[in-house]
Amino acid sequence: MNFKEIFRSINDLPNKCYLCGEHETKLEQDHLPPKCIFPREYWSLLIQVPICKRCHDKRNKDDEYFRDYLSIWCGKNVPKEIHQKRQKSWEERVSHKIATLKNLIPVWVELRSGLTIPGYALKGEMNRINPVLECIARGHYFSYKEVTIPESKIRILLTKAPFIDGSNDSSVRFLSKLPVLQEVVPGMFKFKSNNFREGETNISNWLLEFYDTIQFFIQFSWIEKRINSYTATFPKVDIS
Repeated sequence: MNFKEIFRSINDLPNKCYLCGEHETKLEQDHLPPKCIFPREYWSLLIQVPICKRCHDKRNKDDEYFRDYLSIWCGKNVPKEIHQKRQKSWEERVSHKIATLKNLIPVWVELRSGLTIPGYALKGEMNRINPVLECIARGHYFSYKEVTIPESKIRILLTKAPFIDGSNDSSVRFLSKLPVLQEVVPGMFKFKSNNFREGETNISNWLLEFYDTIQFFIQFSWIEKRINSYTATFPKVDIS
């Protein structure tokens, strides 16, 4: 099944912010994943969800950092347009460039010939990357279940990237056994999701892949609230 057949149009979604749940008369639109990490011609492939101005304003700087992170890590897999956006941003704000490059770390790069040479890799600031990943998963969840994920315990793991070992976490291994990732933007963004129940706990798992290079595993878990001896539940949807 095509993922677009499951996700709802923004016009069919509840009139509330997908992050904080606030109802407002005039909400803005959020593209997920952030449209700044893709060429313009692919923006129509992204899901759109309602977001309040307060939450939207908080996201902008982290989205830009995430774009730069992918641009550096994924190299030739990233379209030229995205590299140009990063370069332009760095030219306009040198302080932003310095703040990003201060996290370069020395590494040994293995060539196809088998030889290794010294080089550098960008150590990502996960405190800036995690909010972006959380928003992507929350937005997708809201788009096909029409509810916000409540206050949750969240785990975010980097599962695949150059110079970084993959995760051995059992939840990641479980999710990796599901069918192949759904391709949203060709060669640029794929995902798969699994949502299941364990007693009174809801768990939502997400595996996000960018530019065929980097994968992130995100898990939300929360205890269901009881209302008049009734346990609120959501329909199980598997979009893998």
